[in-house]
Amino acid sequence: MKVKQNTLALSIAWLGIMYGEVFLNTSLKGNVLYIGLTLWTVLGALGMLLLNHFFSWKNPIDQKESLPAIKELGLILISFILLILLQNLLMVFEYKVLKQPLGSANTNTLIAIYHHYPYYLFSIVLAAPIMEELVFRKAIFGNLCQFCPPLISALLSSALFSIAHGDGHFLVYAMMGLVLCYCYYKGGKLRTSMAVHILLNAFILFSSNLN
Repeated sequence: MKVKQNTLALSIAWLGIMYGEVFLNTSLKGNVLYIGLTLWTVLGALGMLLLNHFFSWKNPIDQKESLPAIKELGLILISFILLILLQNLLMVFEYKVLKQPLGSANTNTLIAIYHHYPYYLFSIVLAAPIMEELVFRKAIFGNLCQFCPPLISALLSSALFSIAHGDGHFLVYAMMGLVLCYCYYKGGKLRTSMAVHILLNAFILFSSNLN
């Protein structure tokens, strides 16, 4: 089945890229490491886009009629603002109630790398959102909608998205996953959730320059 081919191709490619990152981290250091990681992830994102085209499959979400451009833009902007607000509220909740650190270790590490190696922004702002949307929203959420209700697919996809980030802020990342699933579902095109994800990463990265 084409849905199986699409899901497996994107999932295996993403896992391969992640293992490649681990290998580079253990083999290289300093500037050479982050040049290598930037090239690896950018090429990986392009490769996943090609796989999604080569093993093309239109799941129930992809088959929906696209929103008019102005409505899609509005959805992107509203979702972006909502993500910023919810992220901050849940961070405070996790800090006060669950005794989690106030701030994401993953985010702080990426910001520190960016400040030392500015070209790494191509990995953070472009490659990572593209790859994560292809695997968590397209391959898992969207393709699972072929077999089960969208809410169940969204919950599973968002839980896996949160686990994959693995820095303890489960609620924050799960919420992000759910909002991005909604963007994809409502917009009918993966580009909608990709745009929101890219905007979010860019905002977090560039706002760190003001601190």
